[in-house]
Amino acid sequence: MKKSSIRVLYVISTLRRCGPNQVLLNILRYLDRQQITPAILTLSPEPADSFVPAIESLQIQWASLGLPRWHGMVGKRLRQFVDEHAPNVIQTHGVRADWLAATVLHGYRRIARMDNYPVEDYRMNFGWLRGSLMVQQNIWAWQRIEQVIACSQSVADQIHPHGIHPYVIPNGVDTTHFLPLDPAARKQLRHQLGLPQAQPIIVSLSSLIPLKDPLTLIAAFLKSRLAQDTLLLLVGDGVLRQACERLTADHPQIRFAGRVNNVRDYLQAADLFCSTSYTEGLPNAVLEAIACGLPVCLSDIAPHREILRYNQRAGVTFPVGDVPRLTAVLNSVPGWRLDVMGKAARAIATEHLSAEKMAAAYQQLYLQIGRG
Repeated sequence: MKKSSIRVLYVISTLRRCGPNQVLLNILRYLDRQQITPAILTLSPEPADSFVPAIESLQIQWASLGLPRWHGMVGKRLRQFVDEHAPNVIQTHGVRADWLAATVLHGYRRIARMDNYPVEDYRMNFGWLRGSLMVQQNIWAWQRIEQVIACSQSVADQIHPHGIHPYVIPNGVDTTHFLPLDPAARKQLRHQLGLPQAQPIIVSLSSLIPLKDPLTLIAAFLKSRLAQDTLLLLVGDGVLRQACERLTADHPQIRFAGRVNNVRDYLQAADLFCSTSYTEGLPNAVLEAIACGLPVCLSDIAPHREILRYNQRAGVTFPVGDVPRLTAVLNSVPGWRLDVMGKAARAIATEHLSAEKMAAAYQQLYLQIGRG
């Protein structure tokens, strides 16, 4: 590591492909390596579906403790690694990494990143008992770490009552990778994906889990007039997959793409993006959709409103879990100026929520803390 630069060590469980790690990748891609020297330490063995190739392509050093999740020596091994490498700043991601930073990494300048509002997210994802324990653990850790970064103003506002007042750096999207296509390229892409050329396409990019509420989207679509001549494309997988498929039996206008690594292709091939989530941080899927120039139809939650606040013309909202209201919104889609809305959506990404802007904000913070 260059002595003249600020050495930042990112500590996470693994580099598996997921939204929070995509945000980390976006930060790393746009850091000024003359000023910041990043490195990554993972706590557990890497899964098969990992961002390791992308990290290595950026020529970023990474290492792994390779320990099972509840290994008794993880704290001691982590402290030994950190002491050997002596970073100027340590940034942790996730419940386990945050808790370890709070308990064994005293004496170092520590940053923890909040990717969501845990009170809602953990309880919906892991059940009331386990989720509540995780909430307590994470809040306890954040209260003992010098700097907490919220991924959105909405998340920061929600966590304030717990005695945590984070600095806000909104998530950003790589607008050089996620971008609109011209009509000819879009036509060719639809052909490659086996999608209809003439039909309008609504795309949903999310896990098929209760927190994301895909059943509301499916039910509203089937009740709407769009079900006659529009394709609903669900990209993602999860525990509700079978329930979704049962609900859509004998409806060829609904397709399941499953979990894919080429999400950009499906966004660039679509006409409209829809999210029915109950809770989010500042969702990558929505940011990627608007960067591809897609108008958005979003559940009325604070992070979605925060995105649309930059330009209300980019999309519409509907009450969470409200099938009749979402049906009414979908029925109004044929009257929308999708071209105007798409340009407004793209402008939000390029002017306000780009990965480059996000990385610049993190870099400024690293310099401030690392040289403080």
